[in-house]
Amino acid sequence: MNPSREPPAPPPWWKRVPWALLLLLALFWGGSQWWHSQDRAEQAQSIRQASPEGRIKLYTSATCIYCDRAKAWLDGASVPYQECRVDVPGPCAEAYARMGAPGTPVVQVDTDKFQLGFDPGWLALALRQAPRH
Repeated sequence: MNPSREPPAPPPWWKRVPWALLLLLALFWGGSQWWHSQDRAEQAQSIRQASPEGRIKLYTSATCIYCDRAKAWLDGASVPYQECRVDVPGPCAEAYARMGAPGTPVVQVDTDKFQLGFDPGWLALALRQAPRH
């Protein structure tokens, strides 16, 4: 007499996942975050050194959250820049209209390099390549 037995239920997922794998993933993620923070710090230093006299102009508008993020990054990195509000009538709005840019922020380096959106990597490269006026 051999009564039919059902196999035991599998253990919950947290008992099946090897904790060493989770620890390895956590270490990898933490190391990656540290690496990126070091890269951002180096970019900020490179931009600060290349732009001591404020070669950067940032075209912004009042309702642009990306403009706020760009200003926060530049302020946090102590990078000198000139903010140019495009939603206020005046020379900044006129220059922005001549550019024909579809949105803000627009980053200008010296007078010849423009970028829609804020990218510290592009800014560092543009500052190195653009002639100083």
